[in-house]
Amino acid sequence: MNMKKILSILIILSGNAIIHAAFLAFGDKSKAGVLALNMTVSSVVYGMMVFLIWRTLRMDLNDKSQKRIGALGIVWFAAGLYSLLAVATMLAANLATDLSFPVQLIIHCVLLFLYLLGAMAAHRSSNKTAEVHERETARRSGTDEMKAALRSLRNKISDADNLPDSLARRVDSLIEELRFVSPSGSSEAQALERSFVETAAEMTTAVSSHFGEERIEKGLRRCEHLCSERKNIK
Repeated sequence: MNMKKILSILIILSGNAIIHAAFLAFGDKSKAGVLALNMTVSSVVYGMMVFLIWRTLRMDLNDKSQKRIGALGIVWFAAGLYSLLAVATMLAANLATDLSFPVQLIIHCVLLFLYLLGAMAAHRSSNKTAEVHERETARRSGTDEMKAALRSLRNKISDADNLPDSLARRVDSLIEELRFVSPSGSSEAQALERSFVETAAEMTTAVSSHFGEERIEKGLRRCEHLCSERKNIK
């Protein structure tokens, strides 16, 4: 453990010690149970805030799924509301009124239960955000692979000396057509995308192996047909 971590832990423990010392110095020692309850609740609130600040500072902003960012607002709202109500309960129960220890304990347990419900909702929100990102990534990956396969073919045709410019123009037209293909997660769309990528890869190999124009022309016609079918799937 490095010095930075040690200092961080000491600072956190020192803050908690200050809270406990303040309660021992100014709290009503005649009500030991209430005093212990208030010290415990204060430590929970303090620890919660420290943890959330630490988690926020260490959040990975480069995470494309943004699952933590999606849950951060809910977490902070739940924690802030719980902290506010917990402190208000301590003040009201011991200054404005004189509630018994069992009543105060029940109130604090209810508040903690409500906070845990909020934390659970934040966790589910985080997972939902990640699931949506994964689905959208999967939907886009097929069309991205189609475009990448065509760009590779286009480069090979451009480098070849024995092929007419018309083939390169047809590949360019296909690349342009793919802009209008909507991402889809259906099995039919994925099958067409795989066939398209495989056909484009075969043509790239054919160009590298100096096969004839007729074979490449046949592969292009198949790609155009697959692209047309894929465009009809939303």
